[in-house]
Amino acid sequence: MKEQGLLFSEDSLLPEKLPQIQELRPSNNLSAVFEECHNYIYANEGMLKDKIFHEMVKLIIIKLHDEKSAKQSVNFGVTASEYKAIVANKSDEFMSRLSQLFTSIKNHYRGFFTDDTFKLKPLTLAYIVGRLQYINLTKTSGDIKGEAFQTFVNRHQRGDRGEFFTPHPIVRLAVEMIDPKPNEKIIDPACGSGGFLIQAINHVRQNNPEFDIASFVQESITGIEFNPDVALSGMIRLVFEGGTGSEIICTNALIEDEKLNNSFDVILTNPPFGNKGKVEDQKILQSYLLARKWHKSASNSWEVSPTVLAGQSPDILFIEKSIKLLRAGGRMAIILPDGLLQNISNGPIRHWLRSQTKILGVVSIPPEAFVPYGTG
Repeated sequence: MKEQGLLFSEDSLLPEKLPQIQELRPSNNLSAVFEECHNYIYANEGMLKDKIFHEMVKLIIIKLHDEKSAKQSVNFGVTASEYKAIVANKSDEFMSRLSQLFTSIKNHYRGFFTDDTFKLKPLTLAYIVGRLQYINLTKTSGDIKGEAFQTFVNRHQRGDRGEFFTPHPIVRLAVEMIDPKPNEKIIDPACGSGGFLIQAINHVRQNNPEFDIASFVQESITGIEFNPDVALSGMIRLVFEGGTGSEIICTNALIEDEKLNNSFDVILTNPPFGNKGKVEDQKILQSYLLARKWHKSASNSWEVSPTVLAGQSPDILFIEKSIKLLRAGGRMAIILPDGLLQNISNGPIRHWLRSQTKILGVVSIPPEAFVPYGTG
């Protein structure tokens, strides 16, 4: 195996001391920095793209958290002497300090991290930290951060990660149809990497250029995502838009949480479909009318029975969950399989849906739209 290339020469410009917070500067080309970091990891670690993605997200979150908590000198940095110790395979303060930062964010964002250690080698970590340490991510413009992270997300969403992403044209269409307003609370109960939420934020920003977007994100945007790794990417995207990270809740949205019910004006979502298995947890199913058996009454209308099914498709449960989350008069755009609206066996679901909502439109989307493509 080729020996990992050194990052700096002996006369490098690595600092002798950690940077002061006032020395950090906004970046004008964050996409290029992320690209360099990706290429270095790819060349020296032999990682798959999804692993690269999660390690980079981990470090970006640590960087943001350090900027917000730093009083004078930052802890997210690497000095010349620390780098020489890494090259010589000696114990160094750099790894100890970075591990402490990681422990700090794990405690701050409980439930988001499925691992306890860095997966990158110390020399690789030194490269990433060295490239980022003088950048002020907090003060870098939202547009630059958003574009950089979206490019980075798109690069890593192909293949088996594609299931967590809704194609952007479909997201944009749904948001424009619903037309969210600055005074409305918005949720995606199956938010993945946050595509619907980011587009909703962009929609409000474009239509209200003087509006305080950071306050809007913190007060009006909520996402729920079950997969901790995917939730991390949604969290950092909202942090880049001015959020705190707490806007994303890492949990199973189908578990009943009454404090969220009747709380939102807008729902935008693409829930997981049932072709990869049904929900069989009886504690969850008991909370849903659409997880019960239905039968035709004497008047030829559908009636629900007390019998809970052995399993139900998640997309069907997400319909009921989403309607529970909406306030009276709220609006929802939801992506569903065609069969739910067409198959005879789904008659009870359509009956219940018509009894609870006013359906304003159904847009048919060709299956090809969801095939992973290009850069997303």
